Amino acid sequence: MDDVQHALSELSELLGRYGHDERVSFIGTVIDPVPTEAFWHSVAGPEFWGGSGAVWEVEPFHLSHPDVETSAEDYRRFQILMVELADRLEAKGLSDLASRRASLFRAQLRAGS
Repeated sequence: MDDVQHALSELSELLGRYGHDERVSFIGTVIDPVPTEAFWHSVAGPEFWGGSGAVWEVEPFHLSHPDVETSAEDYRRFQILMVELADRLEAKGLSDLASRRASLFRAQLRAGS
C-alpha cells in the first residue's frame, strides 16, 4: 500500500472513531490499490476539499468529543494527513481546492491548535 492509500486508510479510521460515517463511506469508495487518474481526481475533488460535508470540513474532534482522551491528538493527526494529501495533489498539479484548505491546516498546526 503506498503512502496515499495508507493516509486514506488512516483518515478513514480517525473519522470513523468520531462518527463521521458518511465521510468514511466516501473514502472507502476512493481507496484503490492502483491509483488511476479517476482516483486522483476524486481525492482532489469537492467531496474531499469542497464545502459542507466534505472530508476536510469536520469539527475538531476535541470539540465534538471532549470525553475522548486522544481527541485533540487525533485531530492534529487528521490535519497532518490532510496536508500530506494536499502536498501530493500539488505535486500532481491537482491542488486547486486542496491548497487553500491545507494552508488553513498548516497555520493551525503551527499555532498548536
